[in-house]
Amino acid sequence: MSSTGLYSGLYQIFYKAATLVDDVLVALGTRNSCETDACEELGQLLVDLASEEKRNLSVQMLAMALYGNHRLSPTNRREAGEALLSNRVDQQTLEALEELSRVLEQMQAQSLSRMREGAP
Repeated sequence: MSSTGLYSGLYQIFYKAATLVDDVLVALGTRNSCETDACEELGQLLVDLASEEKRNLSVQMLAMALYGNHRLSPTNRREAGEALLSNRVDQQTLEALEELSRVLEQMQAQSLSRMREGAP
């Protein structure tokens, strides 16, 4: 696999997660509850990211990319995921989602840049 193909795949993973986060943030901004499929999907993704057992390659790659980000620790991700799944979103959850959105945007930009360069 070429480096361009690798970074293209990573970009797609980050893009999908970022779109999901954005959908949830928009839903939370227009209502006080999070009762959409996007909320449930993101909640489960965040719980999966915090789990020792990653369910699929996309979750594993995303977890590795987020590794070391102390503002989005596995505990923070799990708590945010559980809050979304239980529809008990608070300010801490919103802050975690905003930080996740920022991090995913940075990772997308880095992947796109590396894809264009064709080098690691």
